[in-house]
Amino acid sequence: MKHIFLILAFASSLAFGQFEQGTKLMDGTFSYRSIDGGENLDGDKLDNTTSTSLSLTYGQFFMDNLLVSGTFDYKAMNKHGSDGTNSTNILIGADYFFSSWYAGLGMAIPDEGDSELLIGAGMLTPFRESSNVYLNPSLKYWMDSETLVLGVGLTLLF
Repeated sequence: MKHIFLILAFASSLAFGQFEQGTKLMDGTFSYRSIDGGENLDGDKLDNTTSTSLSLTYGQFFMDNLLVSGTFDYKAMNKHGSDGTNSTNILIGADYFFSSWYAGLGMAIPDEGDSELLIGAGMLTPFRESSNVYLNPSLKYWMDSETLVLGVGLTLLF
């Protein structure tokens, strides 16, 4: 009986969470991170590091439930006592929505170095009682660098 209830709940969530062709998406993040270098295993003092990041995303549903998006990502990193490094990435991706859940693929094209494939999954949940602002928890895995990123953001659909 419990399995039948779960199947019905999943099927009903598919029926109510459709995103239509032509819907647009905007998203953005700003972050600042400061890391105390501490010491390595040999007791040597490590440099403190600060990083600032700005990421802007725009996308559109070109078919029902298929989102194609582009992201501009700028990062500035500074180690205490040395010159900083800046990097810019352009990310192009596609996500397919299964109700409010989604899975997708993307390609990061950096200003220097090789491009990198990423896969991800997440969920859009209406934020409070808004009809176009969504809470967006997500999980992304960067294939070449083997980096797993867990994030939460607010997404605007219009």
